[in-house]
Amino acid sequence: MVLTQQWIAFWIIVHHFVQKYVIKCTEDYEQLTMLMTSLGGTGKTHVIKAIHAVMQYYGCRHMI
Repeated sequence: MVLTQQWIAFWIIVHHFVQKYVIKCTEDYEQLTMLMTSLGGTGKTHVIKAIHAVMQYYGCRHMI
């Protein structure tokens, strides 16, 4: 089950990545800096793994 906070974090990161590196939007995107904090076992690692999967799909996993 994906929590709302996990989905929001995933969407923000993937949206930024796709706009900047896949679509190559001409807007001046600054570096995205995000800190995910929570108790252990709340799914932070699952969010990172999902982001890795998206970036790997586009051949950019090394960029994270």
